[in-house]
Amino acid sequence: MPIDANTLRGSLCAAAAMVAVGSSAAVSPVLTGYPLLSGQAWRYLVAGLILLLAHRAGAPAARPTPAQWTRILLLAATGMAGFNVCLLKAVQHADPSTVGAVVGAAPVVLALAGPLGAARRPSTRVAVCALVTTAGVCVIQTFGAGSATGLLYALGALACECCFSLLAVGLLPALGPRRLSGLACLAAAPLLGLAAALTEGRPRCACPPAPRAWPWCT
Repeated sequence: MPIDANTLRGSLCAAAAMVAVGSSAAVSPVLTGYPLLSGQAWRYLVAGLILLLAHRAGAPAARPTPAQWTRILLLAATGMAGFNVCLLKAVQHADPSTVGAVVGAAPVVLALAGPLGAARRPSTRVAVCALVTTAGVCVIQTFGAGSATGLLYALGALACECCFSLLAVGLLPALGPRRLSGLACLAAAPLLGLAAALTEGRPRCACPPAPRAWPWCT
């Protein structure tokens, strides 16, 4: 059966997004010496402004309802702030390969939790495909060394990643991908900034040191 252009484009974008998320486990150890909460707060503030500016180029949209704002805040707290904090904490206690293998189980969780949340029976075909995908992630990543603390943080990152997808599904038709992403980023920024003020002092903007392992950094 031929695949239409929208389905192909969506599949390619989804694959690229998963590659980016999966790669974050490998590069996250570089950022462990950077102020965790402050760095993430600045990151989401800049990303949110860029995304909303890109959205304004399209058609105007209605303001989110209070119920939608509640879901956006939950999405920001879990899938953005919570995910990145757990991920960076996990790679401090476990190898990136171990963290990547745990977070790579997200397709299985989503294949089962999504239909169950809508009071439907999970599709056997989708569940099998999710298992195959997760098995492939584990084969590619392999399991390295780690600790119980690292595993718990990795499981927290997995839970936050799944919450991000499950909470976003109901908001996408009304808000669209760019607007939803922008609003969630802007919601995550003050949450992380407040947490940084309570634990790290005043949020600050600093450039991460150049890793010596990169040959182009001096």
